[in-house]
Amino acid sequence: MRSNFGCLALAIALSCAGSVAQVRPQVQQTTVKSHPAAKPNGTSSITANTSSSLPGLLKQQGALRVVSGQHTRYALASTSALIGLLHQQKQAGQISVGQTMASQTGLGSRLTAAKVARNATFSYVPSSLLTDQENRLCEQQEAQGKGPSILRVDSQASAVKFSPDAQANPYTIVGCGFGGNPGTIHLTLVKDETTGSGWFNSGSTTTVAVYTLNFTIHSWNDHEIVASLDPNTSAIPDWPYTRLEVKTRASGYFVGGQFIARRQTMLLAGIPQTESSLYPAGSPYFLSPVTDYYGLNGTAAVMRQGLSGPVAGQDQFNLKLAPGFSVDSTQTDLLVANIGSNISSQPATLNGNTITVTYPVFSALSGNSTIYYSIYGLKIWVTGPVGINPLVK
Repeated sequence: MRSNFGCLALAIALSCAGSVAQVRPQVQQTTVKSHPAAKPNGTSSITANTSSSLPGLLKQQGALRVVSGQHTRYALASTSALIGLLHQQKQAGQISVGQTMASQTGLGSRLTAAKVARNATFSYVPSSLLTDQENRLCEQQEAQGKGPSILRVDSQASAVKFSPDAQANPYTIVGCGFGGNPGTIHLTLVKDETTGSGWFNSGSTTTVAVYTLNFTIHSWNDHEIVASLDPNTSAIPDWPYTRLEVKTRASGYFVGGQFIARRQTMLLAGIPQTESSLYPAGSPYFLSPVTDYYGLNGTAAVMRQGLSGPVAGQDQFNLKLAPGFSVDSTQTDLLVANIGSNISSQPATLNGNTITVTYPVFSALSGNSTIYYSIYGLKIWVTGPVGINPLVK
């Protein structure tokens, strides 16, 4: 892996009066100011089959060491908000099971008297989970032999957020016609497809199923079901349109929610070079992924040599993340000669999905001349749906 940076000609050594052994790293870090970031150009100025002898040159003066930077986390407002909404929705839906008691309002006796007079074989038990109007509607539907009717999920009549995340489960489904024997519950993620469209044909739109998830049932009665999505659900992205189905002898549907995938935070193994915008000073070399390059590991690394002076610059990494993903945190590590100096790494900054690294510049003596160089590694963690590739292909 150490040969990946190749054999770039050492412009910094041209002024050296002696041998390689004459290069003596200085103890001071020489970052003094920052250039603005380079405009995106998609590539660095060094090709993949060239390399540098800079690490080896510095290593001859003593062991190289990695100075670990601060693991900097950024405010994940969108993710935190989603988790908060799921938790609130779950709390709103935690109605104790078995509240199908009609005696609280006297509605049960009125409905029971009416139904006995009308149909002695039909028996509807009203529920305190429903309003008087809902109970009357449910009584009519069951008398007509209709299928289940879903009125609310977690106390919401629309815009329900479904997720396998523990903050969202279990779900409380309220309605009528569920029966006393458990059936099945499915959540289908759907989309509309239009066929036959053209200049003279407006086409037809069909709703098709893309993913189907099954619920695990915890309790079931005629008016209330408590069930959960599989917490290990993965490889399914966030989805804007859902259809909930309660199926017994017939099916009842609840349309209009959305699916929010379970989240996880992961270290990006690598990023394409086209997503980097490197300041051109010092013939920057880009490497990704980085595995034990003189102790450096991470998502990407950038090396510069032959810098004109102790002036730092800024590199940008413009990540193209898949929907639902955001940058969670970064860490910038430095590769320097082990000279016992007090060296620290400046944390990267984040704007949307653009990471800006202010790279430090170090100096070393080559004969009677001072040379300037920079080597850093960048680790990038992202948060998003479990089992989904975080980078847009």
